[in-house]
Amino acid sequence: MAGITPDQASKVVDDIRLKNGGITDEERQATPPGVLTALKNIQQQLSKYLLPRDGLSPDTEFIFDIIGATSLFSYSWALEKGAKPFLTFTLLADRLVIESNDDGCTESDVRLLCEIKPSSSKKTSWISADSLRKTVKIASKVHIQSGEFSFSFQQKEGDGRLGMITPKNETKESLPESVRTRITLFLTQSQKFAILSKHIEEISNRGFMLFESQCNNFSFNINPPNGEPSHTALTIEGGKYNCLLLTNLNVAICAQFRPEESKTEANSNINYSAHDIFERIADALYQAISSSFLRSSMEYEWVQYIPRPSTTNQDSQKVAQYLYKGLKMAPLFQSQNGTRKILSSLVYLLPCHCDQHNRPLFEDLQDDVYLSTRYTEYIDYLKPLGARQISDKQLLDRLKPYWAGPSPRILQLMLSDDWHSRVAELIVSWLKTESRSSLADEIRKLPLLPLSDGTLMRAADVSAAKEPRMIIFHTDTSGATIPPLSHLRTIEPLATVNKERRQLFRELGVISASPLLIFEEINKWKLWLEERLSIRTVPRIRHIHDHDQLSPLFQEIRDRCPGILLGVLKRHWAVYENEMTPAVKSAIKQAVVPTLSGSTRLDQTYYPSPKLLKICEQLLQSTKLLPFLTGLESMGLDIKIDLSFLKIFGVTCDATDVFFRGVFEQLHAMPMSIKSSKIFVMYELLAERPVDEIRSFFKSGPTVFIPKDTGCITDTSLCVWDGPRWLKYIHVLSSYNEYAQNSKLKRLFQNTLYTIKANHSTYCIELNLGVTKVNVQHIHQIYRGMFQDVEDTESLMSLRANIDNDKLIYDPHSEKRYPRGQCIWAPTRIGNQIGLSEIYPDLEEFFVDRLLIKPPSLDTYFSQLKSLSTENSVKYDDVITAIRNINDFNPTELDLEPLKAVQFLPVNRHNQSLEVSYVSTAEEFFIVDRDGWPALFYEKVPTLSMSLDEIRGIRPFLNSLGLDKRFISTAAVKKTAVYPRPTESAPGLTREFREKARLLCRCAVYYSGVKSIAAEEIYNIYRNARVYKSAYIAAIYSLQLQSGEHVSVDAYSRLHVEYSNEQLDLFVPSDANERRICYSGQLPETLTNYLPIKNPVARGTFTTILQQPLDVSNSILAEDGIPELPKLELISPVVAESEHSGDESLEETSFTPTASMAEWHESHKKARALRDDWLSKRSNSNASTLKGSVDSENGVIDNLQLSLRDLKLPGSFDP
Repeated sequence: MAGITPDQASKVVDDIRLKNGGITDEERQATPPGVLTALKNIQQQLSKYLLPRDGLSPDTEFIFDIIGATSLFSYSWALEKGAKPFLTFTLLADRLVIESNDDGCTESDVRLLCEIKPSSSKKTSWISADSLRKTVKIASKVHIQSGEFSFSFQQKEGDGRLGMITPKNETKESLPESVRTRITLFLTQSQKFAILSKHIEEISNRGFMLFESQCNNFSFNINPPNGEPSHTALTIEGGKYNCLLLTNLNVAICAQFRPEESKTEANSNINYSAHDIFERIADALYQAISSSFLRSSMEYEWVQYIPRPSTTNQDSQKVAQYLYKGLKMAPLFQSQNGTRKILSSLVYLLPCHCDQHNRPLFEDLQDDVYLSTRYTEYIDYLKPLGARQISDKQLLDRLKPYWAGPSPRILQLMLSDDWHSRVAELIVSWLKTESRSSLADEIRKLPLLPLSDGTLMRAADVSAAKEPRMIIFHTDTSGATIPPLSHLRTIEPLATVNKERRQLFRELGVISASPLLIFEEINKWKLWLEERLSIRTVPRIRHIHDHDQLSPLFQEIRDRCPGILLGVLKRHWAVYENEMTPAVKSAIKQAVVPTLSGSTRLDQTYYPSPKLLKICEQLLQSTKLLPFLTGLESMGLDIKIDLSFLKIFGVTCDATDVFFRGVFEQLHAMPMSIKSSKIFVMYELLAERPVDEIRSFFKSGPTVFIPKDTGCITDTSLCVWDGPRWLKYIHVLSSYNEYAQNSKLKRLFQNTLYTIKANHSTYCIELNLGVTKVNVQHIHQIYRGMFQDVEDTESLMSLRANIDNDKLIYDPHSEKRYPRGQCIWAPTRIGNQIGLSEIYPDLEEFFVDRLLIKPPSLDTYFSQLKSLSTENSVKYDDVITAIRNINDFNPTELDLEPLKAVQFLPVNRHNQSLEVSYVSTAEEFFIVDRDGWPALFYEKVPTLSMSLDEIRGIRPFLNSLGLDKRFISTAAVKKTAVYPRPTESAPGLTREFREKARLLCRCAVYYSGVKSIAAEEIYNIYRNARVYKSAYIAAIYSLQLQSGEHVSVDAYSRLHVEYSNEQLDLFVPSDANERRICYSGQLPETLTNYLPIKNPVARGTFTTILQQPLDVSNSILAEDGIPELPKLELISPVVAESEHSGDESLEETSFTPTASMAEWHESHKKARALRDDWLSKRSNSNASTLKGSVDSENGVIDNLQLSLRDLKLPGSFDP
């Protein structure tokens, strides 16, 4: 189509029309009749090639062809504009309009469209000629406007469909911007609208679009003449496809097919391989069913669309056979549990196998073979595929689990009456149709008969049983209800309400008994009359329906006439004794009966025996304080005989622990003057009772009387016989005369109740009860008692366990208790461990040696710092305290290795907020370790957030932590400069310094250990030095960060040093006071830093020499034991600056060695050689031009020190 113009397209159409024998009406009128006759004969011969191929639906077959042709369309124009390919069908009353946004047809496509007999070797990229000719079945005219072409085909009566190959040019219509192709079919009859409308709706609503296409948007619009228009849109993934319409299929199927190049024309349905087509239909159907493409409403209904083979059409049979083969092997069919399986592995259920909700009556076994019951109405569609009905034996296997086992499921499940009816009908049908088969035998072996006693019985046992062990219905033949008889078994009445179940029971051998059989057991019949008709000789004690409740009559006796209750019970006890149940006994015990002290529950009363009354008179001076029963004689109770009868209902009949407990409660409520003596009498009486009763009495609650103040009672667990008197919550009984002087009570408490001497368990109880109520002094006493008591290992282990379990270590500061694991022997808290040494300083042996409370170690403080570093809000005081404690251990760098990764060091960030964060040693920060200029770096670089005093106090710790290079006083590089620079030295200061050169050299030799040759060099440097006065000396201190950035601060300096060409120049302040400070600090510090002097005393000695007169300094050195230089003849240092300069001073200096002359000559020779070599190297280097900074705070050696190092004289140092 590229490059063709509308005029050229029009000429192509005219050329085709003439080539295929088409003439216009004007040409026809101008043609002789003979020629027209000959032309008509030719047309008739050609018409056989113009007939459309037959199909199932001749009116709509062309729609499938056009959908299929989209696989050949080109959509370059649409894709370039970002549009999606589409194909739209719009059905109007008189026409069908088809629109597409493909690129349109080419000249080749138009010529192939009009060929009389299309060749299979020629492939079209557009609609085929066969597809166009199918439109003659519904359309009298077809107008095609595609690309630059606009032509039509129109068939006329008698032209042999020649109009379908003789196109006629048409005027172009105005198309929407998105449409490139429009095909308009003008319907032959108005009835065609209804036919097309029906088929299009079936395609859009019921058809399976099982194909791929590069066009994935299909729209179907129906605009009826007198109705609402409808619209259906289908979106399908892109890909090539062809269309197929099969006979006797109740759905329209578009099957995907990719023809090989060597096969016949791709768009021909006739020449396709049937095997390929059928295979793709089955595969597409399977993919649609097993994916989300199929609407949920057709999850099961789809099977009704499986094609049935035609008895007359062989193609239909082949399609069905191949589909059946594929469907049989495909896991498309859902089991009842929702699993997709192949049909041959499933069996279907009949309606009689399901409940009213179409669910299986019986749960499937693990093999899951039930075909889903939702296929039931479509089962006839599945039978041709081999669907199998479940067998009776399979159903019986699924019924058996409901009646199997000691607790059958049939008794556990809440099954409906309808379920029982359906199951009964099913089993009856089996018994009637297969009464003598193995299936019937298996049914009779199932416990299908529910008896009145709640058990299940098998029918097989019924047939083998003889009277009177037969199974009968619960009513006799006259309809009367049969009472429970010991020799008869009856069916559960509720089970016989259902008529289907009753019929099943009859089939299984259950009969209705006659009245004569019932009357045989007359005694049981009498009992039945008593139970059913309430005919009794004595008042009924149990409820007629619930034997665990009192009868209404007896409940009235208990509640309204309690005075006669015991009499009624005793009078008919022979009957009631067998009817007593625990629940009935409990109900009678709750009866409130009259007693001497008022109405009381029966089980809380006492029998008024003479012995009990006497004890009551002796201790309480009255019998009316205890609930003794009254009126027993009037009830006919024999006091001597009926004690056992009363004990059944909880009446206390002897002086047991229960009785004494009642007495004790009354005594305790009396005034102190009475109870203080009576209680001890009661104890003496109680001591005569059996040991079990005695212990039961004292275990019943607080029963030990403490005769102090107003008197109190306590538990035996809070008493000891002997112990320290300072105990407050544990009572020492021997401290009271009432106990100590009574031998009976001593034996009672020591031998029977085991209240012995106080031990560590006693102290634990005392501490547990009073730890938050007493003072610290008392707690000290308790701990001391523990310490003195515990000696053996077993007791010690027990004490430790008690302290840990009950948290018995008390901290008075927090007023809380702790186990041993949360304590440490330290003055203060460390992390989550409390310190005990300041709280209990005199108990170190107890806590450390006995309780194993550990003193803090390095690991303790390490753990504390690690714990602090993980807290959201770190407490600075805790951190610095832990660091100080670690510092006290004088740790080495190896000891502190575990701390290097812990973020515990507080650091001030050098931003505006000066926020403090906690970091590890790996982070970059510096330490301000002295006053003055180092403090200028506070807001310049990250600094350790500690005061100078704190830093000085923990400096060993910081050094061992590897932070010695972080101190700003040593890490910063200092550069000084003089403003303005003096031109001449100060003669007086220069002379004074040179006069002291010998003393300075003497100190240098003594403190550094350098030998004579090095001493000579040092002396020559000092004696040739020049001192200048300067009005202002500026200093710049610089720190280099890890990023390479330098951070500098400006400051005032009192010293500037320059060393060049062996000339040492010192610049000091002009102000005398400032100069004195310089001579006291910076100058001696600089002189010592230049030499390998590590002795801290050296700086003070240099300061003394610089500040004191020469003779005073000489005396001080002698007094400090600093020796003279041995026999060293030194040139007088006081010389004019013009007398000596440069290296001449070195030549004139001489030494008198103390060793032998030979050794001295050899040493001096080597030294001279080394020095000459160094001087030669120095003259060729840049060292002679070095100016400015010679001082550094981190010990960087200046040019002077460099000269000594390079010289490497014997005894000189190597920094």
